[in-house]
Amino acid sequence: MIYRFKVVCFFVLILVAGCSPVTSQYFTSTKYVKSFNTFVVNDSLKLSLKTPADIYYKKDKDKLVKEIKKEGKSLSGVIASGETQVPPYYKIFIMLDPQKKVKAFGPTQMVRDTLLDDHRLVILCRSENAKNLHSYREDCQQIIQSVSIGRDYRKEVASLFSLSERYGNRYYQGLVNIQNYPTKGRNGKWLQLQMAINYASFLAPNDVYDSLLQEFNKGITRASIKQIIKSNAMRDSAKVFRTLVEEVKNKQLVMFNENHFYPQHRMLVSHLLNAFKKSGFDYLALEALAEGQDSLLNAGNPPTTESGFYTKEPHFAQLIRKAQKMGFKFVSYENTDPDKKREYGQAYNLYQKTFAKDESAKVVVLAGLDHILEQQTEDNRKWLGFILNKKYGINPLTISQSHLNRYRKMANPIALIQGRYFKQKPYRSVDWLLLNNLSIQSYIKNYHYLNPYKKQVQISLFLASELNSEHNFKSLIPFRSGLVKPEETIGFELLNKEYLRVIYDGKGNILETEKISHEEIK
Repeated sequence: MIYRFKVVCFFVLILVAGCSPVTSQYFTSTKYVKSFNTFVVNDSLKLSLKTPADIYYKKDKDKLVKEIKKEGKSLSGVIASGETQVPPYYKIFIMLDPQKKVKAFGPTQMVRDTLLDDHRLVILCRSENAKNLHSYREDCQQIIQSVSIGRDYRKEVASLFSLSERYGNRYYQGLVNIQNYPTKGRNGKWLQLQMAINYASFLAPNDVYDSLLQEFNKGITRASIKQIIKSNAMRDSAKVFRTLVEEVKNKQLVMFNENHFYPQHRMLVSHLLNAFKKSGFDYLALEALAEGQDSLLNAGNPPTTESGFYTKEPHFAQLIRKAQKMGFKFVSYENTDPDKKREYGQAYNLYQKTFAKDESAKVVVLAGLDHILEQQTEDNRKWLGFILNKKYGINPLTISQSHLNRYRKMANPIALIQGRYFKQKPYRSVDWLLLNNLSIQSYIKNYHYLNPYKKQVQISLFLASELNSEHNFKSLIPFRSGLVKPEETIGFELLNKEYLRVIYDGKGNILETEKISHEEIK
């Protein structure tokens, strides 16, 4: 009996040893931050390391296990594994407490074995051949030296803000990487949500945008606010536009605000540009424009991915193109002086570029959220609209598109209500509040694209007229852009112009480029 028990135990030990897990329990908690490098981050282990951007990591656990077993490698405890797609070609395995000692055999392999609290962290780099050996070993040495453990393990990891600037017009890649970013804490997740909505809005309408927007807008709507809107809002769209046109006629300064991830806020301002021009408005001041970009636009250059972050949204770019064609002078007024408070710096820049040099100037401003408020907030904060009035003596007409966003579905598609109907701030801190429920999607579609790929892709349609020796599509903002699911069709309303169609995948790879002629737009 004792003999039989020992035999059973012997075979159980062999079975356990032979079936040691290829991946660690920490495999699923490993995240990847793609910037100019790829950072491997595991918050559970308080571990990060920096690797070249061209290493593609395998996130499917089952496929990775099969690949490793197929290679016949006795690796275990893998928390991350990837390989390069361009020279130098090599694979990397990051392991926690591997059952067997991992050794380097010859110059094509490198190993680091170190302690991580109560664990052993092992990094194995392995090349299949001796080509580009110097570059390969240099890469691996830098990876090994980049390991960061403990309290400051995230210190070198690219931030969400730094990520947001690097994707250009590869919106889908930006959306994927922002959503996959390993955020920590409530504030981090809130910032991540807003940045993800921004990228999704560049491709709107789409399911991701709708779901993220729904999550963002969670909150209570007040019956008292609804009642004020029902009783006093102007609901006839034609009347709303007529009222806005009449209101601006005798004003020198009109300030609209916007929520940065609502394309329809730019669409409405674009719709009103003709009326502004007829009323003598000649300046368009955009908070979203980067420093110095107004000069480039005023010289006739097309909007590019360098014009600003929010101006990368196709409807925003189209607002700029339309204003250029109509002869508006652009003004970038964001404060970049660290010695000035933001609002005072903005007011100074805006005034100096317009009214200081032209007393008869008429200016349209498109600002973010609370910047247009004409009254101090409850915490005594003075915003741009307030400062322009009190310090520079210019009383603006202020129209908020954001403060009643949660109630926008009460409009079909727009409604207008005066701020004086409300007792509380910030509603009464503006002249008018606009409920903007315009549809982003046009009901008239004269161009269609069927996605032939087995994955979701980004389609971007660039104006051929903007493509020249100085600007290729990688620096331009598409006229229209969208997300297309596998084997589904997307439609757009296009102008009767020529375009370049570019298809990106979620990794930012260009899958195809093709010219679209007049004949294909029906």
